[in-house]
Amino acid sequence: MVVYRIYNTKNNRIYIGSTNNWIARKAEHTIRLRENRHHNKYLQKDFNIYGESVFEFLVLIDGFGSRQEMMLKEYELILKYEGLAYNIDTSCPVIQTRKIKESKKKKKCNEWKNSRCPKWDRKTVDRKKKSKPKPKNNNNDSHSTIMQKKADMAARRAEVSRAKQ
Repeated sequence: MVVYRIYNTKNNRIYIGSTNNWIARKAEHTIRLRENRHHNKYLQKDFNIYGESVFEFLVLIDGFGSRQEMMLKEYELILKYEGLAYNIDTSCPVIQTRKIKESKKKKKCNEWKNSRCPKWDRKTVDRKKKSKPKPKNNNNDSHSTIMQKKADMAARRAEVSRAKQ
């Protein structure tokens, strides 16, 4: 498990990432950039402008004990290079990891002082889980509504055609 960077030597911008398989991930970035299909549009744009030769791939930290530890270090580095980083998603990875218990999430987020890590509260979770119920459609009402809209559109067309003449 490694945290890595892709460094643009022309404008000093970087992309920070983490992976369990560095060789495969590096190859994936390279292939997607060459094919103009990279998920990060800013990195892709600079790759298209400057070319492949100005980008350096480098492992920053290796040998993490857990995936969570690796993701937290990646997040810390993204925040450290804020403004220079290509990274689009700067949200806290602890919140995104479902395997960690709520109390641990709260503790980990509190550890990151002056960061963008959102506070862990039940309201945030409830808002994400709730979805608006779909209104029940009455076939007669839907049909009459559609017919009314069609009639309104026909009337507007007639007005426009009269105005043109």
